[in-house]
Amino acid sequence: MDSIERQISREEVEKHNKDGDLWVIIDAKVYDISKFKNLHPGGASVLLDAEVAGQDATEAFYGLHRHEVLERPQYKRLQVGVIAGEESQLHGRIPGEISAVPYAEPTWLTAGYHTPYFSEARHNHHGLIFRHDLFSRSIESSKVPQGDQEIL
Repeated sequence: MDSIERQISREEVEKHNKDGDLWVIIDAKVYDISKFKNLHPGGASVLLDAEVAGQDATEAFYGLHRHEVLERPQYKRLQVGVIAGEESQLHGRIPGEISAVPYAEPTWLTAGYHTPYFSEARHNHHGLIFRHDLFSRSIESSKVPQGDQEIL
């Protein structure tokens, strides 16, 4: 049986909560982070915290990381199984789609972004100015000088 398909109970994961034996659950997937903990950019102490070690760390993980982190080969290999009877609720995004994770993308790219400095009316106004400028330039470039007068 493939280790990724290995069914593991939550009780089994809870037993792996020590420095040399450290597992976490992220979105119904079980990861053995024993060897990774010292490489973690946030430090090993974050992963050894009682609310993370041997526990479901889905909220803590997604509060600071994008889903794509888990899809990278170096992290995907840390998965040792899935929680028995549970299914993953989160799935990778479609390439080019904006991530819904806070701070993962510039806020102005996310759906529902609002700023008091931008409105549709302002956008239309700038478009009108731009079109007027183009129109004015086209008129000026089409003027043909005749003697001392210009004819349209």
